[in-house]
Amino acid sequence: MDTGIGLNIFAPDDTQQAPLGSIVEYQTPSNGLQFWRYIKNESGGNFAAGEVIAQEATTDFNKGIKAPTTTAVPRLLGVAQYAIADTQFGWVLVSGIGEVMADTAGITANFGVMTGAATAGRAQDFAAGAGVEERAFAFAADTAAAGALATCKIAIPL
Repeated sequence: MDTGIGLNIFAPDDTQQAPLGSIVEYQTPSNGLQFWRYIKNESGGNFAAGEVIAQEATTDFNKGIKAPTTTAVPRLLGVAQYAIADTQFGWVLVSGIGEVMADTAGITANFGVMTGAATAGRAQDFAAGAGVEERAFAFAADTAAAGALATCKIAIPL
């Protein structure tokens, strides 16, 4: 789907089509305003829809990997909303309503959501306690068991 910038933000690219780190604003027909970031998958594996994506290293701010367990929000790039194969380019959702994949602990409706503790790229319910506040990045609208998708309001800083 063209968003007015001449690029389809809802499908991956085999070649770079925009500057890495570009931010696009998109008004959805039913879920309000969204912000998307253009990245390259440098993980050595594929991103699945709903996986949480973090920057690869301290110097590659817009090259992504599946967020390592317990990753703090400042390292997050966004959440994949479609599959992005290794070395492909794509847009990840930074802010707005989207799908997030649940870690082994699951995601519960009406709870905060933070990066998971068991599986890279997944998320779980926010549980207040020492050292976890910096991991919260979303709020769940519904419940999802491990490996399933939960609709969430994502809020990762641009």
